Amino acid sequence: MKISEPMTMFTDYALALLTLIWGICLCRLGRRERQISKLLWGLGFLATASASLFGGTFHGLREYLGETLAAILWKTSVYSIGLASCFMLSAVVLNCVKRSLRPSALNLVALKFLIFACWMISHSEFRFVVYDYASAMIVILLLQIFLIVTCRAKSALWIAGGVLLGLAAGTIQTQKISLHQHFNHNDLFHVMQMAAFYLFYRGGKLFEPFHSENTAQDSSST
Repeated sequence: MKISEPMTMFTDYALALLTLIWGICLCRLGRRERQISKLLWGLGFLATASASLFGGTFHGLREYLGETLAAILWKTSVYSIGLASCFMLSAVVLNCVKRSLRPSALNLVALKFLIFACWMISHSEFRFVVYDYASAMIVILLLQIFLIVTCRAKSALWIAGGVLLGLAAGTIQTQKISLHQHFNHNDLFHVMQMAAFYLFYRGGKLFEPFHSENTAQDSSST
């Protein structure tokens, strides 16, 4: 059996394995601590693992899949990425936004995913996935900057670093920047995403229950 894109398949599977392990750890931690933000952050990792698994299979075995199965795998990967950004943005909203604004913010996150899901029914280009994911990451980055400024949250630096690395990876992917003919833009994107999700993992473990409320309580007691 000849694999179409062996390095892309390998790096995709490696990303899937890492995000699966980290996602399970975060979900267990969130359940144990009864912290929904950590649980949602972990679910974002698991959705990423799903996207990488199906995406890697598509890239590596598409010559043997047939058009229908290949299309199903690709769409599953695409929607998994959209779901990952939805989970992760929801987690950060719960961690950063005031309780009174939280329902409206979560509704906007859900609406964003719904628009993406409807759009991708008739579109398959990966650049639309990058646009959706990048917009979520930019909002997450802005909220992390807010946490750094207001309460010096330990998680914020890790997550902000992950976002910046992930955005750089997305730029490389959309611009098709390659290091070698056997290590293309997709491969480099996956490797950078592994590093970005490690930073996300370290930051997610440090999530504290609703930073904004904690900051308000600290301010009122001084």
